[in-house]
Amino acid sequence: MYSDILINKVINKTILNQIINEAVDAPSGENCQPWKFTISGEKLLTVYCIKSRDRSVFNSKNRTTLIACGALLQNIDIIAHHYGYIAKINIFPDSNDDTCIATITFTHEEASLPEKETLYRTLHQRKSTRGPFKKTDVAQFEKLIRHLSFEETTTLKVTTQEKHITTLAHALSVNDFLIIHNKHFHHFFFLHIIWNQKSKNIGFLIKTLGISPLKQFALYILRFWFFTNILNKCNFAEKIANDASEVTATASLIGCFCIKEDTPRVYIDLGKDLQKVWLFATSQHFSFQNFGAPILRFTKEEHPHIFTEEEHIKIEDAILNIETIFKKGKGFPVLLFRVGEATRDVPKTKKMKPFITYR
Repeated sequence: MYSDILINKVINKTILNQIINEAVDAPSGENCQPWKFTISGEKLLTVYCIKSRDRSVFNSKNRTTLIACGALLQNIDIIAHHYGYIAKINIFPDSNDDTCIATITFTHEEASLPEKETLYRTLHQRKSTRGPFKKTDVAQFEKLIRHLSFEETTTLKVTTQEKHITTLAHALSVNDFLIIHNKHFHHFFFLHIIWNQKSKNIGFLIKTLGISPLKQFALYILRFWFFTNILNKCNFAEKIANDASEVTATASLIGCFCIKEDTPRVYIDLGKDLQKVWLFATSQHFSFQNFGAPILRFTKEEHPHIFTEEEHIKIEDAILNIETIFKKGKGFPVLLFRVGEATRDVPKTKKMKPFITYR
């Protein structure tokens, strides 16, 4: 397939379809895959976001949708290079249509960039690992990711200090607390769990959580808010958060992307950089999990009525702890990730066939 494609120096629909079908193997909130495509003529690819796909309480002003689309664009760039083309990506080309994420044209290029080839080789191996890690030496990985090229709008910061990892793990467990304690988060989370592998619904397979069959059964019961709310009278959400904190703290490294501006373009850039680090970690045989806890600051500000006073305090404390470690200089934290060596393998989440329109 690779050699056949390179015969054609002018890109065509066959190659574009190949690029799209590979590129949709990108991360998105609850695996919602909020994108669609238009191929015009033989050269132009347009990427649109589907806002209705991502109804997450995290997705205030479509921030997580834009991050997902950024990861998708990173994939398109990497895959195009693999097949011998340079992807010229024009972000937000239509000021009257905020669902039009990018138009992309492709030119033939003989040169090969080792970094992009490395990322391509691991693109379809990338997955999120939510279970426990075992401590491992990440010194070389830490050194290498500092030399990756990132967008000018983002800054990457990392820590391997045990006390920092413990503090951050506790802060990040606010997500787990809210899933059990807050009815809106609870509904959204359980709505997107796929219990049957044959299901065609949008979401993530229960097995990708990396938990035992007994805990999977417990989650099946907890999907009913009535039962969960009764357990909350006994501080059940706090226990779940503490358990999640212990798992997160098994990481060998926690990284954080900071941004200087809260604009749509910045979130596209953030998604591109997240995907690059994720693919690079995979290429180094490390497991990876990302967290959007800092984005809760926007959800809390823009939808304060959905949180109790206790939840407001927990979110503020979590953000403060994250900023204490990572907010140095200009910018503020918006996306965190952990790296380590997984203790068990988990399956990849399935992707839908992309929706493509031809003109």
